[in-house]
Amino acid sequence: MTTVLKGTRQVWAGDHQARRGYGSSEERDGYWDFTDAIPVLFTTLDRLQASGPHAAVWWRCGHRQ
Repeated sequence: MTTVLKGTRQVWAGDHQARRGYGSSEERDGYWDFTDAIPVLFTTLDRLQASGPHAAVWWRCGHRQ
């Protein structure tokens, strides 16, 4: 899964749009733009066989859960 995650990062990762923060010049503000990103989902055969495709067996690149 780590290989898939690293190999597809340019497809699913958003671009951070940085802006100057309020107050201190050291503060950074911004947001993640996912306009051109494609969600990449994957799972394992063992998880599918044990729980089925409608259970929490899917993992989305870039998310912790």
